[in-house]
Amino acid sequence: MAQILILGAGRVARPCVQYLLRNTEHSVTVVDIDENNLKRATGGHPRSQIIVGDAANETERFIEQVKPHIVINLLPAQFMPPVAKKCVEFGINYVDPSYIKDEMRSLDAAAKEKGVLILCELGLDPGIDHMSAAKTIKEIHEKGGLVDSFWSCCGALPSLCDNNNPLGYKLSWSPEALIGASKRTARFLRNGEVVVLPDGETYKHPSLVDVEGLGCFEEYANADSIPYIELYGIKEAKHVYRGTFRYPGWCELIAKMNDLGLFETTEMDLKELTYRDFMAKILNTGKANVEEKLCSALGREAFSSVFLKLKWLGLLSEEKIPFETGSPRSVVASLFHKRLVFSKGEKDLVLMEHRYVASFPKENTKKLITSTLICTGSVDEDTAIAKTTGIPPAIGAMLILQGKIKATGVHAPVLPEIYEPSLKLLEKEGITFTEKETTI
Repeated sequence: MAQILILGAGRVARPCVQYLLRNTEHSVTVVDIDENNLKRATGGHPRSQIIVGDAANETERFIEQVKPHIVINLLPAQFMPPVAKKCVEFGINYVDPSYIKDEMRSLDAAAKEKGVLILCELGLDPGIDHMSAAKTIKEIHEKGGLVDSFWSCCGALPSLCDNNNPLGYKLSWSPEALIGASKRTARFLRNGEVVVLPDGETYKHPSLVDVEGLGCFEEYANADSIPYIELYGIKEAKHVYRGTFRYPGWCELIAKMNDLGLFETTEMDLKELTYRDFMAKILNTGKANVEEKLCSALGREAFSSVFLKLKWLGLLSEEKIPFETGSPRSVVASLFHKRLVFSKGEKDLVLMEHRYVASFPKENTKKLITSTLICTGSVDEDTAIAKTTGIPPAIGAMLILQGKIKATGVHAPVLPEIYEPSLKLLEKEGITFTEKETTI
């Protein structure tokens, strides 16, 4: 029986833990500072153990205590490289669902020397997106085709039936991460040229797209799409674009909040201030004139949807801010925490779609290939975002322990030995793509 150590028992942990307990005979130990989270993740299973402790800062102690054969890291992204480094030092294989940054990439040589696999970006996005794209692109190339265009979007949203607040969004992941994305620079390839939208400008360039069976969504460019040209082996592509799905109206709101400076990180004195007082400071006006000044700053009337959304969020209320110092970003986060919540019995939605335009010179044909993933979950059990983020690293760990993945070093899941069995196992969990091919 192998020992599996899971660090972190937050939102995505339960599907990860339960998959391993259901599909392997291994022992699973989970570490978290919150005992309630641990009990929910493990469900009291006889092959599970819980440790209440600081998984982020005491990794070495828990590795020495548990003596794991593999570590799955579900902690926040900033704790990924330090934990991975410890795993390399101890010669232990490692899996996480977070992006590979330079600090993680720098462990590649040491991991190979130790014969250790550091398997990252194995969640939903990144993760399932990589595996699906790598599989389809490989199939196109094997048929003698060329990928002219690659377009991919993903979103974690309230389900259509529970999309019932003015913002069209509810938190199924960290509000801090959501707000951090509001200032992110986006890069993508259009007509062979790199397009850069700095510091949240991407929200001023959305488009509307139809998803078959679900309807119309808003999408905007997300982060840096350029590295995927090499990662996916599509140097022939003239268009490479990765984006995020939202319900219509989100981009206008975030763009205007950016213009107001509501996502800045400069600390302010907030002692005894209400949210209305805070907005008066942001707008450099008195409390009595906040509505008028806000409309002027927005370039909108008081009946506009953006104004009404900010009012609904609570930025004009006389409620006191629950901390004495903080940034505009932390003030907004406090309202997101309060207002953008799922209610009991509600469902969430994960939507991912890839669109490939592929040309086949021998047949003199061009095809549009569409791959769509639709997954729903429940806040009373496991959300869709928890399932699609938590199950992939569990599958990766299981395959490594079974000896089915031989790679060493730092990898994303774009190798056939990783994505082929992983996608088949995800299908058994109901996480599957519907594909459609059209000659154009």
